[in-house]
Amino acid sequence: MGSLSSDIEFCQYLIKYGQSQNSDFKKIYPLCNENINACLDNFNIEGKNCLSVLSSSDQIFDMYLRGAKSVDAFDVNPLTKHFFYLKRSLLSSNISYEDYLSFLYGDNKFKESMLNQKIYNNLNGKSRIFWLYIFSKYHEETIREKMFYYPSIKKDEINKYIGYLNKDKFYKLKKNIKNVKITFINSDIKNLTYKLEKNYDFIYLSNIFEYLNEIYFSIDNQIEKLEAFKNLIINMSKNLNENGKIVVGYLFTILLNDNRNPIKNTELRNKVFSEKEFEYHIFNSVDHDIIYKKYGLTEYKSDACIVYKKKKGLSQN
Repeated sequence: MGSLSSDIEFCQYLIKYGQSQNSDFKKIYPLCNENINACLDNFNIEGKNCLSVLSSSDQIFDMYLRGAKSVDAFDVNPLTKHFFYLKRSLLSSNISYEDYLSFLYGDNKFKESMLNQKIYNNLNGKSRIFWLYIFSKYHEETIREKMFYYPSIKKDEINKYIGYLNKDKFYKLKKNIKNVKITFINSDIKNLTYKLEKNYDFIYLSNIFEYLNEIYFSIDNQIEKLEAFKNLIINMSKNLNENGKIVVGYLFTILLNDNRNPIKNTELRNKVFSEKEFEYHIFNSVDHDIIYKKYGLTEYKSDACIVYKKKKGLSQN
């Protein structure tokens, strides 16, 4: 991660222009937009060392709720680390389940919630300075509008899709929040393997592979983009322990065939990520009405994750 001053500079640029200086990222997701609960049901991560995209931090909280031993996190956006510590600080406070959701959905103002819960006292050192500066410089509505996307899952349905946002599990996580820690790696997916310094039992890459057109913008051929990402996964598997798994990607609406996107081109995807080499887990989709209306989908609303499993005895070169 860069220096605190560079993070503040990133944030100011984001608020002013709506994206980072190099356009690698835009806003922060305040909440996960995946059915992470159903996805993680397919894996046993209790006592496991995990690596996950950071993004909204919700995947991290759910992994710890499921008994993960440790979770390292990566993201191209350095501001996600500060948001993780902000959310963890909220969970460390006496905030109620209802107020936590209100905070994330914008029903309460950021600054008001911060002061009411005395959040600053629980914050990590650099993140404390970061949020103190941002909240002192910008109006809370500006922060919410310019730094964050609006949550895509309806508030009254969020408990279906994110495990720790089930009310009972929320309070269970709060009791153990001091044990929720991350080692943050500021990296895009293409350079991540060069920065990994240990092995993992479980790696979660979210839906990064839905952005292959942007990741491999210099490659024209769609199947070559898929093969390039597959090679990246094979290389990443060097940092998997024996029998470890990589969730290569979370795929929204698996039955949607969109030839403009290589990972959603069903024929090409099945050719490169064949079921001979990869596992497919299908589960109920998050009810993203906008996506379904856009593509005219009225049924078969299923999401999936594609999984690479490290074979027993495979060399750790």
